[in-house]
Amino acid sequence: LTPNFRQTTFKYTTKVTDGSDYVEITAVPTNAYTVITGIGEHRIVAGYNEFKLTATAYDGTTTVYTVGVIKEIDRNVDLESLEVQESELSPAFDPTINKYNLEVTSDVDKLTINAVPKDRNASVIITGNKNLRRGENVVNVIVLSSDKSASKTYKLTVNKLADTNGFLKDLSVTSGDTSYEFTPSFDKETNEYTVYVPANVTKVKLAAHAESSTAIVAGLGEEYIEFEDNIFNVVVTSEAGVVNTYVVNVYKQYDLSLNSLTITDTDLDEELELTPAFNSNTN
Repeated sequence: LTPNFRQTTFKYTTKVTDGSDYVEITAVPTNAYTVITGIGEHRIVAGYNEFKLTATAYDGTTTVYTVGVIKEIDRNVDLESLEVQESELSPAFDPTINKYNLEVTSDVDKLTINAVPKDRNASVIITGNKNLRRGENVVNVIVLSSDKSASKTYKLTVNKLADTNGFLKDLSVTSGDTSYEFTPSFDKETNEYTVYVPANVTKVKLAAHAESSTAIVAGLGEEYIEFEDNIFNVVVTSEAGVVNTYVVNVYKQYDLSLNSLTITDTDLDEELELTPAFNSNTN
């Protein structure tokens, strides 16, 4: 206590560290019949806390002692640790270093940050950590002291890489409501296909969707076809500029079926009857 306790001194102060949340006040009366109130455990906050102890004598007279407890304010605004789930910091974290670089893949829109302040009463505010765009982004991790009088900012420069995905999600060749089969069956990692269409088909429609929403697909739409090689290139360009080409070979199937079939006995000049009757689908 300041000053040292004396019966005739009625006001005192003391200091405790920022880590203390409670103090215990005890007092012993000179006379066994004196009752003291205000003793016991008390919660304290940062700054000045005042407590009054009242000594009531047997005849009802009172004496009041005032105790001021000053809880020191910790203005430490360093981080104890800083981690980003999606990437590693460069350089490695050090509380005294407040600028870092990191790279994230194209699918990361927000960092998962775990920032622990050295002072447990300090608060952490994170800004700029939404809708990360391609290229350079700045995310700030701000540490505020418990009394909000001091702060420190850790700057994270985040480089979001461009999407390299140049695969197709699907690919089709149609004519009207008819969709034609691919040989081999479509697989995003297979780049060349063959499609057969009937001889009477004069044009086909190529349709496709990219796996990545940032990729650009070219070579789609309606195309006229002939009785020859019909080669179409569907080109996917990723956000990062990676080009992936799918080749579709479309062939018309020649109709080799007979329209009619007759056999004639030339001696009798008679047409012979076929069994079964002619059908272009019977061979």
